[in-house]
Order: sequence, then C-alpha cells, then structure tokens
Amino acid sequence: MFRAAGARKYIVCNADEGDSGTFADRMAMEGDPFQLLEGMAIAAAAVGADQGYIYVRSEYPDAIGKLNAALELCAHIIAPFRCEVRVGAGAYVCGEETSLLNSLEGRRGEVRAKPPLPALEGLFGKPTLVNNVLTLMAAPHIIAEGGAAHYQGHGMGRSKGTMPIQLAGNVRHGGLYEVGFGITLRELVYDIGGGTYSGRRSRRCRSAGRSAPTSTPTGSTCASITRNTPPPTRSSAMAGSPCSTMPPTCSKWPASPWSSERRKAAASARRAASARSAGSR
Repeated sequence: MFRAAGARKYIVCNADEGDSGTFADRMAMEGDPFQLLEGMAIAAAAVGADQGYIYVRSEYPDAIGKLNAALELCAHIIAPFRCEVRVGAGAYVCGEETSLLNSLEGRRGEVRAKPPLPALEGLFGKPTLVNNVLTLMAAPHIIAEGGAAHYQGHGMGRSKGTMPIQLAGNVRHGGLYEVGFGITLRELVYDIGGGTYSGRRSRRCRSAGRSAPTSTPTGSTCASITRNTPPPTRSSAMAGSPCSTMPPTCSKWPASPWSSERRKAAASARRAASARSAGSR
C-alpha cells in the first residue's frame, strides 16, 4: 500500500459488524471513538493517505452519533487527514471489503473479483487500505512509548498480542473482554465468564460468526469446555479454519453432532412423509 502508485489514497474502516451476537465494534466505538480516529490517522500517515471513511451499519445510532461528535472535536488535530462516517443500509454482504467499497461508491454491494486487490485499486479505483475497528484501535497503544513491548508480552509463541472476545448466551458474566492469544476455553468460559448462568455444565460452544461449527463434549482439540485443553500451534490456528481470527484454542472445532448420516435420515423421512401426503390426496 505504501509503494502503490496513486495521486490519492484512502483509509477505510470496516465497522459493518453483521454477525449475530457480535458487539465488540459497537462497544469500542461508543466507548472511545477518539482512539479509532487516532488509529486511522496513524495508518493514513504510514501509507500516505489523506482521506478516510468509517463504514458503520445503520443499526448503531449511538456509535454513529459519537463518531460524528468526535470528528467535529478533533478535525483540526488529525488534519490534513480528513475522515467521514458513512452509514450502511444493513446488507450482510457489505461486511466483505470489496462489497463495502462498492457501497461507499454508491453502487450495489457486490463482491468484486480479485485481482486487482483494494491496496492497488480500491475505492474509486485508488489504492485503499481496508481494516477493522479493533486493529485500528490497537495502533495508538502499540506505537506509544513502551507499547510495542507491552503488547508483545501477551500471547504465546508467534501469536503475539491480545484479542477482544465477546461472551454472550448462557454465561454468567457476558460482555467484551480483551485477553492474550492462547487462552483456553475453560479459562474463557469459567474463569472470565463465570460459568453458565443456569449453573449447569457447559456442553456446547459456538465461536466466530454464523458460519462457524459448534463444539461438542467429544472431539480432539476442543474435546470438552470443562477441561483445560492446551492451545495448538500457530500453524494449525491459521490453517484456514473459520475460527482463525479467534484465539488459537478455538481454531479446530470438531464436527457438529448433526452428522451427515442424520441429515440423510431426516431427508428420507421428509420424502416419505411427502409421498404419504401425496397418496392420501
């Protein structure tokens, strides 16, 4: 992005938080909008951009209001970098970066073919850096004096730093927590979350978005939430798992109990019931 040729470059913050049960971006933007703007200004200075956009979903009116108010207060501080808040219409597909760029341009939110990558030809055909809220908000802390060493002191192995974790559902202490990479499921659910709200033993856990499988009491890495399962290596955590953005312990989920055999049996039962219904008519 820094070496990309272009008379103008853009910074885009993807705040289109659309997965069910997620609220990290909303809480971060409502809690400290200035840190997000500072992170975007730092990123702009690093790549040579002079214009930024924060793409927020319309279901976050409080976050939108606080971001606009913060922009009015700090516009002279982050100048010559300029930033605007753009409100999305709620399309789930616009969480994908190229669909988001189409929406910013006033077009239908559809996924673009790659290449070219947005870093070379993104918003309005110019080099564009697209990043998420939590990454941009981490930048001010990392570049502060002693911040890089402090940030590197968390995590494990090559997975350095922290990750905001959202706990929701049947958990006693739900909310947003920032923990180091490598935390186990037991520590996350029981030590931080306080266990289940109902007091029963935890038997299922779903991570990431709606596309993620569900962990069960049987399996390999995440065999049981009640056990302090050691985290796998970084290579297995980054091997294309749908949970690769979560802590390394969440990287390998066993298959859902709704197996292919049960799906086939259910489909056969539906066909038989449909045949009986057609025969009775």
